[in-house]
Amino acid sequence: MLIAKKDDIKLIVCDLDGTLLNNKNEISDRTKRALLDCRAQGINLCFASGRSQNMLDLYENILGGCDYVISQNGAIITKGSDTLWKIPIQPAPAAQVFDYIKSRQLQFIIYTANKVYLTANSPKLLQRFSNYTALALKHNFVAHFDLTELEHNHPWPAIADTFKIIVAEEDREKARDYFDFIAQTVGVCAESTGYGLVGVFDKTVSKKVAVLKVLADLNLTADNVCIFGDYDNDLSMFDCATHKIAMGNAQQVLKDVATFVTYTNDNDGVARYLELLLENY
Repeated sequence: MLIAKKDDIKLIVCDLDGTLLNNKNEISDRTKRALLDCRAQGINLCFASGRSQNMLDLYENILGGCDYVISQNGAIITKGSDTLWKIPIQPAPAAQVFDYIKSRQLQFIIYTANKVYLTANSPKLLQRFSNYTALALKHNFVAHFDLTELEHNHPWPAIADTFKIIVAEEDREKARDYFDFIAQTVGVCAESTGYGLVGVFDKTVSKKVAVLKVLADLNLTADNVCIFGDYDNDLSMFDCATHKIAMGNAQQVLKDVATFVTYTNDNDGVARYLELLLENY
């Protein structure tokens, strides 16, 4: 397994959950140091996550900023305070998905530009946001979420600019039927975004498309980027890079195509690779 040469690398792209973050949802001190050392060498840093932008703000703050942020699995790309790319789900297919969720009584989270809608009376879903808020406070950072709970059997408000529709359904048959429904719905695509969640996006959205746009913005090629990932939705990004690094805890499908398999996310896998990179001229 080959380590990239430091002088060739101008961009590092990191997935977050299961990759950059350990199982406590933290960036370890060792990983933070390695990332900051890379930035000091003029290497750009890009987060690439299925999370919403405001669930990435904490990690940007911890690092003192991030050059690019790919959120919502590639539906939104920001460069500092500028938005480079923003692709919501079109209203017609979004309405079809909403109707399906309501009729099947599925557990959901809907992300728009400014609001989050989720299943009413669902402590498990609310816990995702309260956990993040508590973690942010631990780092003296205030997290902001505009949450609205919706009931399946009551009328829903008009929901515009939907970037991601998450279904968190433990019933395998319901989850399989949902995938089948999305496959037959024009204008959208479905992808597992990790840990029991199925995300629905505009059909043009993927992490691969987003990474290619970042590369174009920097005028870089596949030889100039290292990409780190662990899960299915990271696989498309690997097409964008000569240097594809799978975590030790990654799914086998990523390890099979990786150019390097590092340690797990709980054992500073990202940091250990970057430390080797910075030593390799």
